[in-house]
Amino acid sequence: METNTKINELELMRSQIGILKRKLSDQTIINDKLIRLAMRKRMDWIKKYVVAEIISIPIIAVFALIVHNEFGLSASGLILLMIGCVIDVFMDYKINCMKPSDWTNHSLVDIALRLTRMKRLRNIQTAVSIVLLIAVLGWIVVDSNLPADMDRLLTGSVVIGGIAGFIIAFLIVIKMNRTNDDIVREINEIANSEQKNN
Repeated sequence: METNTKINELELMRSQIGILKRKLSDQTIINDKLIRLAMRKRMDWIKKYVVAEIISIPIIAVFALIVHNEFGLSASGLILLMIGCVIDVFMDYKINCMKPSDWTNHSLVDIALRLTRMKRLRNIQTAVSIVLLIAVLGWIVVDSNLPADMDRLLTGSVVIGGIAGFIIAFLIVIKMNRTNDDIVREINEIANSEQKNN
């Protein structure tokens, strides 16, 4: 009789341990989903920024056309500037935008590697874009047939606008990189705590 009671108690304990393990497993899955969702939400501002860039392309094209018609600036330089803008925005999209499925279908370690690669490619793209933009703006200034006083005004405007644009772009890239670094740091902390628990 006492043996049957102990066997029943053991079965009950095994059953309860099984229930506890399933609950802990479900809890881990929910926590993992919440962590990934939170990380994805923190990256959303970058995606919105890229969408804003895409929307701004036609506006920049209209502005370039007006500037060409009003001031007689180099058409070839402005066309090259527009082509550069389109390529740059396309590269921003390819480098900075992750699909929602990337956050759910890959391990956190893979996501951290992808974010690290994203940051490296973004820095390379920024450096190349700055060099090419300086070259194109220089071409526009040199190739435009303007009177001397207008030429000085154009050169000054390009220099001031270029410096302001570089500062804004630099600050945006720093913020993007900081977002990537924060998420990678969180992933590393999660991976380290999981290793300690195992």
